[in-house]
Formats: sequence, C-alpha cells, structure tokens
Amino acid sequence: WLDFNIIKLIVLIVWLLVEIYRLNKGFEANINESFPDILNFSIITVIFGVPPQVLFILGKEIIPVELSVFILYIIFVAFELVISIFVMKNVLTRKSSLYVLYNSATEKVSNNNTNTKSSEAIKEEVDFMLRDKKGEY
Repeated sequence: WLDFNIIKLIVLIVWLLVEIYRLNKGFEANINESFPDILNFSIITVIFGVPPQVLFILGKEIIPVELSVFILYIIFVAFELVISIFVMKNVLTRKSSLYVLYNSATEKVSNNNTNTKSSEAIKEEVDFMLRDKKGEY
C-alpha cells in the first residue's frame, strides 16, 4: 500500500530536517572548535546523510539530473568526512597541548620557585589561551 514515491517523500522530509540539524552542528563545531561537535557532525553525516542519497539513486524512476545531483552530494559528503578527520586531529592536538601547558604551569607554581610568576598570573595567562573565540577577553 506504500508506493515507492511516498517512501521517497517521507525519507526526503526526514532527511531535510536532519540536514538542518547537521549543518547547525557543523557551524557550531567550526565556531567553537569543540571536538564533540565535530564528532557529532561526522556521525550524523555518515548515518543520516548518505543512506537517503543511496536510496534515491537506487530508485525505480530517476532522471539523469537527479542522479548527477545525488552523486555530487555523495562526493561532497566524502570530502566533508575526510576534512573532518583532519580537523578532529588538529583540535585534539591543540586541546591536549593546552592541557599540558596548563598542567605544567600549575606544577611550576606548586614547586614554589622564586623565579616563576604568581599562581594567579599563570592561571590568567593559561585561561586566556584556553578561552573560546567568543570574545571573552
């Protein structure tokens, strides 16, 4: 009783709603440079982005323009995934180096060296480096 065209319409509506959420997560990941947002964007891309396009490509009645658009979309999603892997690697490297910097700064303060800055000054410097790019300066 469900025609393939009705199934395609339902999948298209769900895909559009998920696509709005996916793009929002990609935007947040770009602005905040947070690893969970980047990972969320990548997972949503793989789980909810590619299967509907494959369903549309394997459909019964497909015109060449639709086929070319769906194939281009899948190519762009593949590039998104490759780039997101590199971005996740860079964000993890940056965050882990800031973590090490913060721990080494607090370790210097705990050793009570006379040549080091006060603990408040070091924490202010590290907190300044750890702040997101939201203008919290």
